[in-house]
Order: sequence, then C-alpha cells, then structure tokens
Amino acid sequence: MKNCFQTTSAVTLPKLVAICAMYLVTAPVLAQTLVCGRAAAPPKLDGEPNDACWQSAMVATDFSVLGSGGKERAFRQSTVRAAWDDEALYLHAIMLEPDPASITAKVTKRDGPVWLEDALEIFLRPDATAPDYLHFIVNAKGVLYDERNTDPKYDSGARVAAKQGDQAWHVELSIPWRKLSGVPDPGAEWGFNVGREHRPKDPREWSTWAPLEEGTKQFARPDLFGRLVFAAQAKPGRASKLMRPPGLARDPAFAELTDGKPTRWKLHPKSRFGEISPASRHYGIHNESNYSIASQAIDVPVEAGDVFTVYAVVRGGGGATGGIAVVQEMADGRPDDLYPFWSRPLTGDYRLYAGRITVDKGAKRLFSVRLYRANKAGWVDYAYCQVIPGAHGLAGIFDATLCTTPEQRGLGQPWPTPALPSFTPLPGGPLKALVFIGEFQRDAVELAQRLELDYDLAYCPTYRGSGKVEQAVAFDAQAILGRLDRREYDLVILAGRPSDPAVIRGIMATVRAGAGLLAIEPLQGGKAVHPENLQPILDLLPVEPLGGDELQPILGALGPDVLRLTAPGKKILKGIAVREYGAGRVVRLTWSQGVPGLIPFAPGVCQYWEYRWALLARCALWAGRREPPAVIESLQCTEDLTVRIRSKQSRPLTVAVSWDTRLGLVGASANATATARPAKDGLATLTIPIEGRLKRMRGPHVARVALSSADGPLDFAACMVPGAEPRVEIKEIKAPKTAQPGEMIAVRATYRALADGVVRTELVDAFGRIVARDDVTVSAGTGEVTAAIRVSDPFSVCHRIVVSALDGDVLADQQERQLFVPAANRDHLDRFRLGVGYAAMHIRCPEYLEEHMVAFLRSQGVEAATVNEYMIERGMPAFGGQVCGGGMRYRGSSNVREHSFSNPTEVEALAKRTVAGVGKKRHWGFFGFNMEDEVHLHQGESVEVDTSEHALRAFRGWAESEYGNIGGVNVAWGTSYASFDHIEIPLLSNMKDAGNPARWVDFRLLMERDWANAYAAAHRAVRKAYPEVNMSFTNPYKYGSLSGTDFARWAPHEEIQLRYCHRHVLDRIRSWSDAPVLSWFGYRSNAAMCGHFVWNLAFNGGAVAFWWDPVEPWAYSGKEGFTPWYMLGPLWRETGRSQTVSRAAKALQGGIGTLLSVVRPEAPEALIVHSQPSMHVLYAQAAIPVGRPIKDGYSRYAASDEALAQCLIRNGLNYRYVLPEQLTPARLVGVKLIALPSCVALPDEAGKALATFAA
Repeated sequence: MKNCFQTTSAVTLPKLVAICAMYLVTAPVLAQTLVCGRAAAPPKLDGEPNDACWQSAMVATDFSVLGSGGKERAFRQSTVRAAWDDEALYLHAIMLEPDPASITAKVTKRDGPVWLEDALEIFLRPDATAPDYLHFIVNAKGVLYDERNTDPKYDSGARVAAKQGDQAWHVELSIPWRKLSGVPDPGAEWGFNVGREHRPKDPREWSTWAPLEEGTKQFARPDLFGRLVFAAQAKPGRASKLMRPPGLARDPAFAELTDGKPTRWKLHPKSRFGEISPASRHYGIHNESNYSIASQAIDVPVEAGDVFTVYAVVRGGGGATGGIAVVQEMADGRPDDLYPFWSRPLTGDYRLYAGRITVDKGAKRLFSVRLYRANKAGWVDYAYCQVIPGAHGLAGIFDATLCTTPEQRGLGQPWPTPALPSFTPLPGGPLKALVFIGEFQRDAVELAQRLELDYDLAYCPTYRGSGKVEQAVAFDAQAILGRLDRREYDLVILAGRPSDPAVIRGIMATVRAGAGLLAIEPLQGGKAVHPENLQPILDLLPVEPLGGDELQPILGALGPDVLRLTAPGKKILKGIAVREYGAGRVVRLTWSQGVPGLIPFAPGVCQYWEYRWALLARCALWAGRREPPAVIESLQCTEDLTVRIRSKQSRPLTVAVSWDTRLGLVGASANATATARPAKDGLATLTIPIEGRLKRMRGPHVARVALSSADGPLDFAACMVPGAEPRVEIKEIKAPKTAQPGEMIAVRATYRALADGVVRTELVDAFGRIVARDDVTVSAGTGEVTAAIRVSDPFSVCHRIVVSALDGDVLADQQERQLFVPAANRDHLDRFRLGVGYAAMHIRCPEYLEEHMVAFLRSQGVEAATVNEYMIERGMPAFGGQVCGGGMRYRGSSNVREHSFSNPTEVEALAKRTVAGVGKKRHWGFFGFNMEDEVHLHQGESVEVDTSEHALRAFRGWAESEYGNIGGVNVAWGTSYASFDHIEIPLLSNMKDAGNPARWVDFRLLMERDWANAYAAAHRAVRKAYPEVNMSFTNPYKYGSLSGTDFARWAPHEEIQLRYCHRHVLDRIRSWSDAPVLSWFGYRSNAAMCGHFVWNLAFNGGAVAFWWDPVEPWAYSGKEGFTPWYMLGPLWRETGRSQTVSRAAKALQGGIGTLLSVVRPEAPEALIVHSQPSMHVLYAQAAIPVGRPIKDGYSRYAASDEALAQCLIRNGLNYRYVLPEQLTPARLVGVKLIALPSCVALPDEAGKALATFAA
C-alpha cells in the first residue's frame, strides 16, 4: 500500500475541515457480575455441589435464549458458581434437564466435537481489554474441549468431573493458574460468560448467561461478556441480567425467598416447596392432595377486550391436569375467573404451556393469579408462572401474532378469483374446518370459494431445508386450541405437517369424536420436524385405495376421465382411501405429484383445476358427513347428455349445462338449462342435446353440470364429450421468436381441411389487444398459408401469435406461439416503479391463477417484477436475475480460490458464461441482469483468498507497478526482499504481531481490483455481443476487507445498480454513478418505515423498489418458525404495510417519479473521502494481533461512518463520497465540509486542492 502513513503534501487546515477518526464506538451496556470468592479449601472434584465453597458462592443464573439479547428466558435453566485459591480457578455448573433421556453425550475423546451434543461452554477473558479469550466446552460425560480463541492446540490442563441426576446434569472444573495468566489479586476482573447447548434432539436450545447481542446467535462475543470479579471472600446472591418482559406476576420463578418460602406467592398449606435439583437455586411448588396450589395478588386496571398471555412451566403425574385462573373484578365487585388453560394433561417432565385471556365487558381490574391442580388425581409441580400483556405464543399451535405485527396481518376479504361455487352455501350451514397447509396458503381461499367453509388456517412451513419449524403457526392459536378441545370442528384438512404432541392429540381426539379427517398427499417440501410425533396420525391413515364402484359415494358423477385432464401421459389422481376412526371418517387423497397447498400446480387442458377442486370438495363433504339434499347420481354422454338426479325433496331443481373446451367455455348459445321435478322415488332424469358445433371443434370437451335449487348450488358433476373431430385444423406454426418494433414478420401455418374454411393469424399483445390480423381462405385439402404481420410500436415485450382455424362460424382449432419484442422495454426505467420479487426465485403461483396474481399485484400499485416470466407475458416489465452461470461463489476452506479471478483464463471463461446466460434470456426484454446474487470473494469472509499461483504473479506485478523497484517496496512494507520474485502473499497468520500492515493492505487492494476486473471483463463481453443489455455486478450483503466489495471500482461499469440499499451502500453508489438503482426492501420493517424507504429510494436515483417477498412468508429457521417478510397477506389481501407502500408508489408513479428521473441532484455541500486502504488498515489493526480474520476493525469503521453520515443528515448537509484522487479544485466548488479518514494517502494534486480549500 503505497505511502499508507504519509501524505505527499503537508496540509494545514485553518478552515473548517473535519478529520474523521473512524474509531467511534458506543458505550457498552454494563455487564452483569459474578463474584468469585476465595475458597478456604478446594472442592472435591466429583460434580456434586456439596462443598463449602459452593454452598456460600454467588450463583450465575437466569440464562436467556441466545440471540434474544437477554429478553427471552431460556426454558432449560442453568446455575454456575465460581471459586478460587492459590492453585486453580474452580467452576461448578448445574444444567436443569426436564427430560434426562434427551441428553446426548456420545463423544468420549478429549478435544472431540462435544459442541455437537448437550454441552456447557465457558469463556474466560483474563484481560478484559484484549480480544483474546479462553474457551472450554464440556459434555455431560465430562469430556473436555479447550482452545485459545479458535486454536484447538491450546491445553489448559483443566480437570473435569460430570454427574447426571434426575432433573439435571452437573459439571465441575479445576483450571490451574499455571496455564492461565497467573494468580489474580482480589478485585481483579475478567471477562466471563457461560453458554449451554441442548442438542441434537429437538427442541434445540442455545442459552447464555450474558445477554450478548440481540439477533446474533454467537457465543464468542468477548466484548459483550459478563464480569468475573475475584474477591477475598464469597458473596452469596444471584447474578442475573435477564431483561424480563413487563409481566404482572412478581418473582415468576419463585426465587425470592423468606424463611425458605417464596416471598411473593401464597402457598396452600398442603403445597410443598423446594429446589428442582439440589443446589440449582431453581424452585418448584408441589402438590398432590389439593385443588388449589398457590396464588399471588396483583392489581392491574383493565378494559374490556384487553388481552394477556399466561406462561407456566408445569409437570405432573398420576393423571393430574393443570390449570391457571386469572381473576378479574367486575363492576359490581364480584370476582370472575378467566382461564388461559384448564384441565391441561401434564407429562412427567416439565413443559412450557401458554394460553391467552381476554378481559370481559364490565371488568375493572385483575386482582389475582392462581395455580391449580385442575382435577383431584395425581400430583402437580409448578416451576414458573407469568402473565404478560398482549398476545404471545401458545403451546401446540404457535400464535402468529408473535411473528407478525397487526399491520402485517391481512385486512378485509381476500382478493376474489373466478371460481365455480359448487357447494356453497351448504344446507345446514358451513363446514367448520381446521386447515393445515404446508406452503401455498391461498389454496384455503380457493377451496372456500367453492365449498362453504368456516375455517381456521394453520401454517406448517416445513418446505425449506433451513426452516425446521417446531409448531404450526396460526393467527388465533388460542381459539384453534379451544375449538379442538371443545370438538367444534366438523373437518380437519391435513395438508401440512404439524408435529407438536398437543396438536396431534387434539386432531385425533376430534376425529375420534366424530369429525372428518382429510389427509392430502404427497406434500411438497420437507418432512415433519418431529416425525415421531406425527406418526400416530400417519398410522391412522388408510392404505388400500378404492376402486370402481367404491368411489361413487365420494366422486358422485364426477367422471374419473375428467380428472385425467392434465399434462399428456400423466395421471393426476393416484388414489383415494377411506376408513372409520371412532365416530369419524378418514379420507386419504393421494395426488400423483407433490402438492404445495391443496391441489397440484401441474397444468392441464380445459378448466382442469375446477375438477380437482370439485374432487377435493367431495372428499371433504364425505369426510364431514355432509350430503346435499339432491345430488347428480350419474351422467351419460353419447349423442345426447343424460342427467340422472336423486333428491330427498320434491321441490323443483335446476340443471345448468356448460361445455368446457380446450379453446375455452363456449358461448351462451351453447349452454343449456332445464328444470327437473323429482318423482315420488326421488329420481329425475333429463336429456339435453349436445350442441352440434362441439363436434366440429378440436377436443377434448367436458360437459359440466351444475345442480341447484332456489337456495343455491347443490351438486356439480362432469363427464367427457365424445366424437370431437374438427373439419379444419392447424398442424404447425413457423414464426420468428423475436422481432423489432415496426418489423414485418412472416407467419407460416400448415393446415388440414375437410371443408372450406379460414385460417386467421393474429398478433395479440400482453394486455389481450389484437394489434394485427390477417385472414386467408383455404379449400379442402392440406397446405400452408403465409401471413404478413407488422409489429407496430409495442406496449409490451411479450406477444402471442395466434393462428385459428374457422369452420364457418365455428372456431374449430387454434394454436399459438410467443413473439418477443425486447426493444419494448426501452423506457421501463424512465420513471419510478414499485416491483415485487427476488433475484433468484419466482413468485409461486399455479398456472390458472397467474393472470389473477398479476391483477392483484397491479391493484396494489405493483408495476414491475423479477424473473417471473408469467408476469412479463401479462405486460409487466421485469428484472432478469442472474446470468453468470456459476463460478463466482466460493465457500471453501482453502486460501486458494476456486475460481481464481487473477487467472486470465478463468476471467475469459466467466465472460463467455455470462454472455451465454444473457443470450438465453434477453428475448424476454428484461431491463437488466446481475452477474450473481450475494457473492463475495469468500462467502463467509472467514478465509483469506487468493493465494494461487495466478494471484502471486499478479501481486508481484502489482508491487512493481505501484513502487517501481524492490527498494521502494521494502521501504513501504518494512521488508527486505531481494527481488520481486521473492515476494510472497501475506496472510494474517504470517503477519501476526507485524507493526506495518502495508503489505497485507496492498494484497487486499489487489484482490478487490481483480474481483472488479473480472466483472468489467464480463461486462465488456456482454456489451459487445448485446449492446442494449443493462448489467449489474452483485448485491453483496457483507462488507469488509475480505468481501471484495469496492463500489468505487464497480459502479463505473454498471448500467444499473442492483443492491440491498442500506444507507452506506446507496450513498456510495450514487456518489460514483448516475445509473438507475434497483433495490430490495421490506423484511421486518414496520409500515411507516416501508413507506419512507420507497420515497427515500426514489429521491436518491431509485428506479425500481422491489419488495423482496410479496405474498408468502419464508420458512427460515428460528423461534418463530417462519420469517414474515411478506408485503401482502399470503391469502392475497392488503396489509398495513402494503397500504403504506401502495400509497407511496401511487404518488411516485403518478408523475413525480418521472420528474425525479430527469432532475439533477444539487451539488454536495459536504464530501466524505472514502479510502479502501484506510478501511483495510483498521481491519488489519484488529486482525493482525490475533493472526486471523475478525470483523472488529471493520465494525469500528462502519460505526464511525454511520455516525458521521447521520450527523450530516441531522444538520441538513447534502453529501457525497469521493476518492482521494477526486479531490480536485472543480469538485470542491461550493463544498463547506470535508471529512477525511484518520490515515489516508493523498496524491499531490489532492493535497494542493485541500490546501487551497483550507486557505
């Protein structure tokens, strides 16, 4: 790094010039402290907590869930004590384990991978100001792994003992001072933390004593460790920093004691109180002889409708059930109980239960919380009880209110789509159904538009590999669980994989009591999280499929041949099996392919989906024991259509027949409606002529028969219409794939005719408008016609060439081909647009709903999309995703990067792949592509690359070009190389303790140059092959010295800027490029922030704001089970977020967005000098001392950069980033402030310009 620590000109700045030190740090949150008292005698190393030093020691307790920032109490609690003497540091830990059988401890070898099972992790930081720390991991067998930082070669000399008990396992350590930093003095403070892992069995849990960082599941954060303070004497007490939610119950864990009893709770005389495990300092209340167990007085004013969530940790046996009551005082002074849960069956190990209460009308306050044994059998132990305002999670079905704010939940009715309402309304009222869906939630709405349902929807998002979900998710979990308990459901539809035992038990009990169970298989996606829990339901499902006449009670007159209308050669229905279970019916509906929702996505012919929905509805009716008062018993179609009806009523019935063809539903003149009057035996037969012209149209055709009464639809049936044979048919179409605006194209169609007819060729745009037509009359025989079609100024990229065969007034046949006019996208970035989608994935939708999905999105102000071709087919401009064809991503552990972009051959291959990728997609008229998505020099930034021979050769060339001779290199780097051929690539491990980081910094600059040059080469190749194509590099999500990210190098080569636009990204790319910005946004932002983002992007050069995930929640792993990043509800309805975003987009797309695209931004009043070398120096200063990659240096840089930018924003100063070489006199005109890094190399010209500026 040339002249890293010196400027080439001396500059004094008496004028206002800010020197930005880039070392700003925020004040740390005060850590909790554990007092480590001196032991009079060393403890016996046996795992037991009986030694005198442990009896008097302070305990570290109240562990929180890792990643919650101390806000969520861990379910599996732990207790840690510390003591010391002249020989060693002693630690004792008790890990409560309600399910001892779940403990895993298979590793037996010292320094083995004990972190992969149940483990205790201890972190010691003898010097609280240094980054180094010691790390000890112990499993339940006492097997130790120890390391210094991440170096496993470290041997602490520690001795370990472990013990497994009934409700806990213990670990005891002795760590000799000779392997630490020497015997501390009283008053010394060390960094200290303890973590715990419960795995591999689910539910997994990582917990920590120190709160650490919210949102980050990482134990090794020495800057956030707690404190271990050495004292001459022990100091009993509890050391905790758990940030408890604002609960109503004081001391929910019964830990505040007076005379050995919980101070805040009143125990029943027959209740017993004690530690869950000896010396654990975690307590339980036991009762086996009384109804009431304990209570606490509270005083909370309330209003009608207030909601509270109650949590309890309980176990029981002998048939005991648990219950909690929260007592409200009514306006007349009388008490009234509210039960968050009652008669809850308990297990022999502690479980976390939850329930909700809603305050009644007329209530004034809550005045008591009471714990009960809800029956008079067995015994009950309570270990925790808390009442929290608001709606929170519930056992069994997870409450989606924990994951989604009210503004994210759907508002109003779902977006309606055309549907055939065959069984709605239902006689006797709607079916009350509980629907579990694993992916495509919209299917619940589609079914409810055809079959009258009063349904609750529970989402089981197990479909993504990273998304292990412990529970089903529902918006009103309390109501669902209550209805299951009360047996209110007529039907359970199982198209998801719940695995919580409470849910499984509830489903089976509901079916056994008389409800129907409709299980849909196979489900698309992963397995249940706990397949062993789901197994009882799987064992319940019938196996042997029905055949022949056995299907008639379920299918009715819905012909099996109709259901086969799908992709050629495929059978869409694999089988239906049924059985009785108790008083309930079970139906197993097996499709031939994986189902995202309720029916397969696979396209077919005619209106194939309506017959699949009809089949599903019939299965639901049979399972739910609902039979309409009149049904279609059979259909027979030969020369005429014969309809046989069976009715329990004598009232008139209406039979409506429509003809469904592959060319669409035929017109009203071909429909038939008749009235049937059942005879005394309840039967009626109607004969309806088949419209003659159907036989002159290409088949297949379906006769659709709807039966209704004055009250509404009763039944639906369908059968195939035989004998379709067109007299004029289209055999083949030949036409170009692409065209230019104004071009005349030739469309050739071969035909076969048995009579005179017309071959009509039409050009139809994406909006359904016929923009060109050519008719040719043909005579009987075979032949080819050529139509000349002009492509007028197009409004869309995608067009359809539609060739029709007309037999008189009958549309006998039709075929079509796509025609693309890529140039139609030329103005797509001229004004602001709201878009949806993600660079690498489609917005999923079955074919028959695609048109309606686009209409729904347009109704919300969406005008652009990503990748989704079906949206372009309907006139929506789109971004085209990734085109490099692989080869950019690297996650390896080797320092030799594959592929090495210091290798010219690799760069050339990358360029060829990119050109090929663009060539395959460009006809869609995408308004841009990116090379790859979220790529970096190394994906994890944990490995320094590239040390290949190509990079070495490039590094030596770099040194020669930058410094001229080897002497200049040695002066700058502090080295003594004899020649350029002796230069080696520096890694942090070689640089450890080096005082001068210049050599390492220079190598990082070279890597960034080669990374950017690889893109530039691909970009040049694309521009040469396809000059009209817009390209972007990548949208990095990591920044730092190992990421390769250098916007100043990238931006000049990009026609569009595709980025995750954080402030520090957007400001930089706008500083070095005027290219339109495309950005993703949304995520967990609230409604106001989402609306603000849209405006902010538009005012900063944004062309398209893409909502990352428009309609479906993503199933990432985590406590919630899914990540609710969607803008619009998954049932297709508005949300609070979408309304805000749509309003912003409407304002911007209505005129001001066009204005913003042509108005030049005002000149900056402040300049921030951006220097990649300065950033690398800060990174190196933190990483070189430890000899490995760490983010501390970059974090300081980023924090300072953000603080400076926010300061300028608060003071209303428009600013831009500049490189040191861009500090020219012309650039400094009108500038009031310049911010410089603390170390920067300035060219002579820049130094002179600064001197002039400061004078």
